[in-house]
Amino acid sequence: MLFVLVTALAVTTFVKRFVKRPVALRATGVVRIDGGDYGTPIEVRSRDELGRLALDVNTMRDSIARYLGEITE
Repeated sequence: MLFVLVTALAVTTFVKRFVKRPVALRATGVVRIDGGDYGTPIEVRSRDELGRLALDVNTMRDSIARYLGEITE
């Protein structure tokens, strides 16, 4: 029983630290972009799928900022 409890706690901690928190940070960055903040990049902390997602969102942010600049000129 104790083993199951310790394992569950370890899995919960892992998911919170390595999945939930990084996804929440990316989501916060996307919300800033949605609100018109095109000057603050999303921090890239890894080279895994979440890191590549952050890079792609930053590329999209740069493109939107560039297109808006062209439109306003």
